[in-house]
Amino acid sequence: MTDEISLKWLKKVFIPLIRPVNPLDKRLLIIDGYSNHITNDYIWEAFSNNIHIIYLPTYTSHVF
Repeated sequence: MTDEISLKWLKKVFIPLIRPVNPLDKRLLIIDGYSNHITNDYIWEAFSNNIHIIYLPTYTSHVF
């Protein structure tokens, strides 16, 4: 996966699917620490949409 695809998924899939009724409501995204998830653009997009990110250690998401 590339940084571009990861950001596109956040914008085109995740954000529209979890859009709250009240735009001030916060949401939570739990992801692993894969490098595509920690780019400035990715973090800014989440922050701009009131999405809090919890990062799991890299390569551990399958455990949870």
